[in-house]
Amino acid sequence: MSASFNRPPERRPVYRLALAALFVALSVILTRLLSVIVIGGAFRPELGHVPIQLAGLLLGPGYGGLVGLAADLVGAIALPQGAFHPGFTLSSVLVGVLPGLAVTVLRSGIARRGQAAERGKDRGLILVLLLATVAGDWAVAQFLSTFWLSGLLGTPWSTLFALRLVPVAVRSLLNGAVLALVLRVFEQLPLPGVALSCRLGESRRQARRSGL
Repeated sequence: MSASFNRPPERRPVYRLALAALFVALSVILTRLLSVIVIGGAFRPELGHVPIQLAGLLLGPGYGGLVGLAADLVGAIALPQGAFHPGFTLSSVLVGVLPGLAVTVLRSGIARRGQAAERGKDRGLILVLLLATVAGDWAVAQFLSTFWLSGLLGTPWSTLFALRLVPVAVRSLLNGAVLALVLRVFEQLPLPGVALSCRLGESRRQARRSGL
């Protein structure tokens, strides 16, 4: 019997790749089919970042970045909307990496402090992660993606920055609200490794055991 088969389902590469592929498909659909480009091409309201952020939160920064990369490349090939720009691919990768890094940093902090596992505290930590995810999403879209758009449209970066400031903030907050609802649903699913609070609680339990 292989070592991979003996692992818990959430640690098996095939299981994690299957979840990642699902997130890629959802992101492509939400970004390419259920969105519209407005403000002269300077803004696109959509929920395509939510599956990428989910991949980062639930599977880690590596898978989050992979989902962001694949979602942008698959979407550009299968359902192109304008000229391909590698800068937006980088932005998509960062949208998945940053939430995963936030989880990694938070879990490391839990292990160092050795705090007791309490559901109320887990909820507070998830709120912190959601706020960090929203802030990261806004920063990438507002600063980095605006820079790419400035080059494509020939519009000064400062002009686009001011034009996109409120719409991007609203989109990031909406994505954060949807992400919070999806995480609540995922916690009720009988799928191993998808409940973020369980991942944080695991860190707490390991910290307690190491302190005994």
